[in-house]
Amino acid sequence: MPRNVLILLWCSFFLLTMPGVAAAADLEILPRPLIVTGAESIRNVKYLPAWRYSGDPGPRRDYELVLDLHLPAGPRERRPLIMYVHGGGYSAGHKDEGYQAELLKILVDAGFAVGSLNYPLNHRGIFPQVWWDFEEAARFLRVNADKYGLDPNAFGAVGISAGGWVITTSGHADGRTFTRGVNQYAALESLDPKTLAEAKPREGEQSFLRPTLAQTTAYPGVSGRWQALAYDFAMCTDRANGFSPAILQFVGTNRTTPAPELTAAGVDWTPAILTNSFWTRGVHAPKLTRNGHEGERSITRTLDGKGETQLADVIRDWFRRELTGPNARAPVPEIWPAARLVNGPVEVSIVVPDPTSVVRYTLDGSDPGPSATRYTKPFTVEPGTRVRAFAELAGRRPSRVAEAKFVSAPSLAHITAPLERNLPPAQTGKPYSVRFTANVTDARWNMQGDLWLEPKATTVPSGLKLDDSGVLSGTPTTPGIYWVQIWVNQRPGQVATHRDYRLVVTGTATTTKPANEMAAADDHQQIATLRGWPDEDLKLLRERLLAAKLRPVLQDAGGKNLMLLVPASETQAARAVLAQLMRERPKTTPAELTR
Repeated sequence: MPRNVLILLWCSFFLLTMPGVAAAADLEILPRPLIVTGAESIRNVKYLPAWRYSGDPGPRRDYELVLDLHLPAGPRERRPLIMYVHGGGYSAGHKDEGYQAELLKILVDAGFAVGSLNYPLNHRGIFPQVWWDFEEAARFLRVNADKYGLDPNAFGAVGISAGGWVITTSGHADGRTFTRGVNQYAALESLDPKTLAEAKPREGEQSFLRPTLAQTTAYPGVSGRWQALAYDFAMCTDRANGFSPAILQFVGTNRTTPAPELTAAGVDWTPAILTNSFWTRGVHAPKLTRNGHEGERSITRTLDGKGETQLADVIRDWFRRELTGPNARAPVPEIWPAARLVNGPVEVSIVVPDPTSVVRYTLDGSDPGPSATRYTKPFTVEPGTRVRAFAELAGRRPSRVAEAKFVSAPSLAHITAPLERNLPPAQTGKPYSVRFTANVTDARWNMQGDLWLEPKATTVPSGLKLDDSGVLSGTPTTPGIYWVQIWVNQRPGQVATHRDYRLVVTGTATTTKPANEMAAADDHQQIATLRGWPDEDLKLLRERLLAAKLRPVLQDAGGKNLMLLVPASETQAARAVLAQLMRERPKTTPAELTR
C-alpha cells in the first residue's frame, strides 16, 4: 500500500460511503453486534490459523479476523451458505455494519445460512493475504460444515465495494496472476521466462510480484472455492477462467452485457439491473431494499426481466438458482499445487468439497469428458503439462473446467532461514535483531503483516525495521504477538516467495501511543466524476487540492473516468477548488458533480 498522499491519490480504492461505515467515537469500543431477527447467531468465530491471532480483541487486531454466522431457527441441516463481505476501501467497514441486515434476514427467511466476514485492513501490508484469507474462510467453514449445518457444495458470497474486489480477485485467481498491490497486476504470460520478471519493473513495494492465488493453506485437502459471487465492483475479470464462480453483477440499465473477457471464458454471468435513473452510469453500494427514503434506488428487474422488485429479492432468487436449483453446478475442482512455476516433476492432487463427487481429468490440454481419466489419487506430471479437470455430483450440472499449466521455470529466490514459525522472542526497550537468509546472494527483501511501517500502523512494535540485507532489527516499544510476513526475490519485478512468522514481544509499553488504537474509519465521500480529463489537468487538480491541505482520492469509474473523493469535512473546500479549475479549463475538464 502507498506510503504518502501523493501515491494514495492514484490508488483505486473503493470507499464505501454508507451510514454503517462511520468513524469510531471511542476507539476502544467494538461496534454493536449486528442483529438478524429470527436467526441463531454465532459471533466472532476465528477462521484463520492460531498463529495469525494476537490475543488482542481490539478493533484493529483480532476483530479483523473473525466472522459471524446467522443460522435459520430449527435443526442444523445442510443449508447453503451466503457470506457478506463489507466494503470500505480496505481501510474501514466491518461485519456488524447495518447496511446488510435486511438482506441477511431475507436470506435467512428463505432457508440460507448467512455470515458476515471481517478481513484484515490497512494500514499494514495485507495484499495478497486479504484475498487468501477469503479462501481460508471457505475452507474453515467446510471443515466445520457439520457443526454449523452447512452444505459444503453450496457456498456463495456478496461483496460490496472493496468487498467486491476481495471476492472477485480471489474468485478469478488461478495461478497465472501476480499482484504488485491493491489494483496492479501482471500475468504469467507477460513475464520473461528466463527470469520470471517484468520487462519494465516497478520500484519499491511494486517490484515484488506476489501470487493472487494462495500457494499454501492451513487446511490441506479442503476446497477454498466460492461457487457464486454477487457484487457491485470487481477486479481481475480479465483473468476469468474455469475457476471463476458464477457471477451476479449489480449494474445500471446501460450495462447489461458481460465484459468480453467473461464471455470468452464462459463465465456464468447474470446482471442485476437497477432501473432507477441514478444508477444508469454504474453502481456503487446500491440500496438493497425498499426501506428508507432512498428505497427507490433498490428497484431492480427480476431475473426473468418481466417485472421489478427490490435488489435483495433478486440476490436471493439468484442464489437459489445457482446454489440449490436445477441450474446449480457441482463445485469446480481445485488443482494442487497452486504454484504453477516448477523446475522438475511435481505431484498433483485434485480437491473437491464432496467426496462423492466424480472428478475426471486430462493431461494434454484437451477438454475432459465422460471418458476422461477418473481421479482416484495424486499423480506426477512433468513441467509443461496442462491439467484440466471437472467434477460431477449427483443432482447437479457438471462443474466448469479448471485448468493448471505447470510451467518450466528457474528456481525462485526463497528463504532458507529461519524456517521455524516462531521468531526469537523480543522485549520492549531492549535491542533486537534477527537475520533472514535466502538461497541467492543478491536477495531483495520486503516485510508485510503486523510490522508494516505506516504512519497509522499503531499496533506494531515500532522501532523494528527490515534492512536491505535481510536483518530485522531495532528496539521494540509495544508488547504483543505479531504476524510477520517476509518476502524475497532476486531482481526488481520478479515473482517473489515468502514465509510467515510469529513474533512475541514481552515487557511494558515504552510509548504513550495506545497499542489498541484504531485508525479512524475513512469517511471519504464522492463529490464528482471526472470524465476523460487529460493527465495535465489531473496533475494540476491534485496539486491544488494538496496545496489546500485536502486529502483527495481518485478512483477508477470505468473507461477514462475517475471519481473524486475527499473526507466529509473537506467536501466544501474541494468543490471550490474543482469549480475554479473547471472555470479556467472548460474545454478539457468535464465533470458530473455529486449531490
